[in-house]
Amino acid sequence: MVGITLYTRDPAPGAGLTTINLHRVAGRVSPLRIVTEEWKQDIPLFNAPLDGRVYEAGAPVAGKADLLLMVDGRGEVNLSRCEQGVAVVVTTGYETIVFWLADGRCTGIWIERGSADALARSIIEERCCREQILPPQIG
Repeated sequence: MVGITLYTRDPAPGAGLTTINLHRVAGRVSPLRIVTEEWKQDIPLFNAPLDGRVYEAGAPVAGKADLLLMVDGRGEVNLSRCEQGVAVVVTTGYETIVFWLADGRCTGIWIERGSADALARSIIEERCCREQILPPQIG
């Protein structure tokens, strides 16, 4: 199964990352459609085989990539425009792709061969959450 995770961060001081598994989003009805300037690909949300990339010029409207998800009752949602989004991570059996998000746009794409979930998370944390504040003690 392909992993697809949206990482968000609350702007409050000391806030950490929040993750949303896109396989569990209520009402999702279509694959995640990725459109970059160089390639297009549909990433299945259900147990379906992964189709290969189609290498053709695209015209993303939200920076380096549009990350499009059809959600019942909301229509097409471009995850690249998520207000508090910092990254969308797609993990297949052979590669991990991080789509960097900032200011309502996809600002970059990082690709690592192999399944690298833990590496992707640590890179996201390093980039987005350099300083953390410990929670107050309970008691």
